[in-house]
Amino acid sequence: MVNLFKMLIFIFIAANIHGQQLFWKKLNGPSAGLVKCIVINKNGDVFAGTTLGVSRSTDHGETWQILAKSHDMKNTGCISFDSTGNVYVATNDSFYVSNDNGDSWKAVACFSNILTLMEYPSVLRVDPKNKLYLGTSKISSCGGRIYCSTDGGKNWENSSYGMSVVSVEDIFFCDNGFVLACTTDNSFGCENHGGIYLSLDDGKTWKKSDDGLDPALYKWTFSFAGNSKNQIFAATAYGIYKTQTNGLGWEGVNTGIRIEEGVPESMDNITVAPNDWIFASNQYTCYLSTNDGQSWAINTSGLDIFRKPYPEYSVAASPDGYVYFGGGPLSPNIFRSAKSLLTSVFYKRIGGMK
Repeated sequence: MVNLFKMLIFIFIAANIHGQQLFWKKLNGPSAGLVKCIVINKNGDVFAGTTLGVSRSTDHGETWQILAKSHDMKNTGCISFDSTGNVYVATNDSFYVSNDNGDSWKAVACFSNILTLMEYPSVLRVDPKNKLYLGTSKISSCGGRIYCSTDGGKNWENSSYGMSVVSVEDIFFCDNGFVLACTTDNSFGCENHGGIYLSLDDGKTWKKSDDGLDPALYKWTFSFAGNSKNQIFAATAYGIYKTQTNGLGWEGVNTGIRIEEGVPESMDNITVAPNDWIFASNQYTCYLSTNDGQSWAINTSGLDIFRKPYPEYSVAASPDGYVYFGGGPLSPNIFRSAKSLLTSVFYKRIGGMK
């Protein structure tokens, strides 16, 4: 009888653990095209830039509304918000703004008058002062830049002084006012032009700031994320790096990340949830760290999209504790954490397992 009781307890615990393994939940949408980017505003509304326009969800991804589906707004890969709630979109051709959370849009700039031949937007960010930063890349050659606008995107100025010819992948605003830029290159022969750049004057001038990155490796860097402890993480071609000095020095934090040919595998995207959990992804998998990057574990339970590689999955966290993952130029799928990391007792308990 005692053995039977123990067996029943074991079965109950095993079933409970098994039920908790599915971290990710597949969402039904968006239905308009393949997902190129996922961004979330301060209210938790999820915006997806797709090959056919812009979609929005106001219920944690359960349902989606197509906001902009036209020839002009196709291939939306850059979306951002300012502190007043305005939504900004950069397509290959034009710059758009919405003053009503995406219900309507107005084109305020034409990039054919701003960008050079074969140059296209790769990242859009808005600083705490509502200054817009647009990073660009160039097809099959070196030559991306950073452009800035102080009038809501109507006018842009080249703000790349001090940068080598690079592709700008991400821009991050430190709490102390520093601005960081992740850069790569996309042309043979430009491998040493990438890396991390730092601006001390609101993006007017830049200098290299990648001390700690292995000098023997290509300094390709793709994405930034910061936690509540003033720690900043960078996803790079050789794993994850962390700075606790606003970009003035970096250290590799790759315990648990797969090693390929003697170096950590490349990471494309990184985000930090409100509970300081860190999610990093590449074309093959998603990693999770619950201890400020000291160690990492693969976190793919519930995902069914890693049967073959797709480039550049997006990963994003909302203020209300949900994490979103998926997309990529070849995939329409978006997944979400099954529960909010701020409200789930189970997730909090797992987060305590350092």
